[in-house]
Amino acid sequence: MKVLAFFVLVGAYSFVNAQSVPTYVKKKIEERAKAKWLRSREMQIDTIRDEIRAYRELQRMNAPDDVPSYEFEKIKGRAMDKCPDSYRMQIEAIKTEIATYCKLQKMNSSNNIPVVVFNLIKKRARDKWPDSYRMQIESIKTEIETYCKLRKMNPSNSIPVVVFNLIKERAEDKWPNSYGMQIDMVKGEMDAYQELQGMNECDGVPLYEFEKIKERARANWPDNYGKQVDMIKGEVQAYQDLQKMNCADGVPLDVFERIKKNASKKWPNDYGMQLSTVREAAETYRIRKRMRYRNR
Repeated sequence: MKVLAFFVLVGAYSFVNAQSVPTYVKKKIEERAKAKWLRSREMQIDTIRDEIRAYRELQRMNAPDDVPSYEFEKIKGRAMDKCPDSYRMQIEAIKTEIATYCKLQKMNSSNNIPVVVFNLIKKRARDKWPDSYRMQIESIKTEIETYCKLRKMNPSNSIPVVVFNLIKERAEDKWPNSYGMQIDMVKGEMDAYQELQGMNECDGVPLYEFEKIKERARANWPDNYGKQVDMIKGEVQAYQDLQKMNCADGVPLDVFERIKKNASKKWPNDYGMQLSTVREAAETYRIRKRMRYRNR
């Protein structure tokens, strides 16, 4: 009898207080309340009451004066998708999104940021996070901070201004939509340029060979100091390894010398490829030798 009385009470409450709520909506609200609060009649009643109020408020909600209608409809749609089982949570989501949208619209360029740059930052944030005003705001703040850091970057005493400006131009060309990546590239290239200036000789490599390696690196990577450093280090290591290779297990000395000579002719300007070719040819010789031995 108590259970019956409870549901009669809920029904009566719905009839008196939810006449403007469609039947199917009332039914959904009641079903969700029962499923959520199986053992609490009071919580079911409170939930039904709150959800009916929220549904009514939701139906009355219109776009504020400072929010375009199309934007408001998108906000409502996202709230519905995010909180499909609670009208109260939808309202909270809508109010939060409206406040965030207004905050986003009030953001303006500071004295340190040209208007054209600020507008570009806002557009990139909007394109990246079309369904999140909060993420747009965070993205704009981060990009503004990064842009200011980029503008404040100056060359060190060991880097000529012309080189520094060239590095910044290359970074801007490569990463036009990311000030953070521009900063990373500028820092990396400045470090690489300084390292290049200190690379004058190397143990185990004749000076003339070392200069040829550096020249090839400049020719292969004229616009990338980091790649030049990597190539020089790789070629130096390959040259040193080649000089240490006097023979190979299972390969006669005369055959091995011929392999090295052929590799040098094939790759006169690439010690890395010479080294790879020598190792591959020596292994091929050993495999063929084992196969001949087995076929006897």
